[in-house]
Amino acid sequence: MVREAMVAAKAAGGGYVLDGIPRNMQQARAAYLIGRELEMTADVALHLQADDAELMRRLLARAALEHRSDDTPDIIAQRLALYYEVTSPSSRGTATAESWSRWMRCVPRSRSAAKS
Repeated sequence: MVREAMVAAKAAGGGYVLDGIPRNMQQARAAYLIGRELEMTADVALHLQADDAELMRRLLARAALEHRSDDTPDIIAQRLALYYEVTSPSSRGTATAESWSRWMRCVPRSRSAAKS
């Protein structure tokens, strides 16, 4: 799926945004290798942070607005647990951060950016 989207973006002469991936180092490596092969490596990676209560509030509001059955407190809690188990360790920690930076240049969240 990622490869096809990146090939289409390159054919259209534009860039691309990967939203929701990579979720682990294996996906990061795969995305990087595809990008390198297509001469379209990432310029920046953003890791947005919000506390669990805020995420729960926003997802429950989305569920009410969009009549989504997949945004229940139990399912959201399961998603958060999976995030902390799989994704979060991939995006923090010294050794891991160094590994991530090999594949993508990361932009740290600054206080001024967080307020705007």
